[in-house]
Amino acid sequence: MVKGTRINQLAVVAFLINTIIYSISIIFGYFSYTNSPKIKITNLNMLDILQNNLFLSGKIIVFGMITFGLYSIFIVFMNGFILGNSLSSGNFEWNIMHIIPHGVFEIPAILISATLGMMSLIIIVNLIYYTKQKVALSKKNIFVYSKLIILIILLLIASSYVEAFGTIRIHNWADFFVIMVQIYVLFFSIFLYMKNKNHKTIIFMIFMLLCSAIAIMYMVDCKIKPNT
Repeated sequence: MVKGTRINQLAVVAFLINTIIYSISIIFGYFSYTNSPKIKITNLNMLDILQNNLFLSGKIIVFGMITFGLYSIFIVFMNGFILGNSLSSGNFEWNIMHIIPHGVFEIPAILISATLGMMSLIIIVNLIYYTKQKVALSKKNIFVYSKLIILIILLLIASSYVEAFGTIRIHNWADFFVIMVQIYVLFFSIFLYMKNKNHKTIIFMIFMLLCSAIAIMYMVDCKIKPNT
């Protein structure tokens, strides 16, 4: 029986390949001339964004499995190409400010989805190179991939929230800095809680969340009040 670690190692290699393809496609898209419009930020609905992202991730996984990873690779390349092409249109700094905040969640979710979509290919590679051993997905493997699916969903929820309620409020680098600090402070708080799980960490998380909420309210208030 194939050890679970071998399939997991191949999955890591697949993730790295997807990351490389995504990076190359961004560069290729950036230097390719097309008439892509400048990125437009509107008052987007979080549920609509989440639904679209979940549907895309689902297609990447399902059709990726059916096509032995070809569909996953294609979507990764096209997504990176479109992103790179969008960065080349309009104001580069403005585009960066409105992509990174939710992109830090959305891009990993796409790459993980593409990796899961390549699982059928991974199993075939396993069969070819380890013909004397029986290929099987252990309960441990299934548990790991189930956790990855949950991680994808959580990343897309975070991405949709930031895109709907954070990205729209970015008008300059100061706004961008505030949003990014909120994101990483929240991540740091969750990390501390997962590691320690004590009441002090919970109090710290609540305090950080309140600070983030106050920062967002301040940003909104500054945009609403007319200049005097």
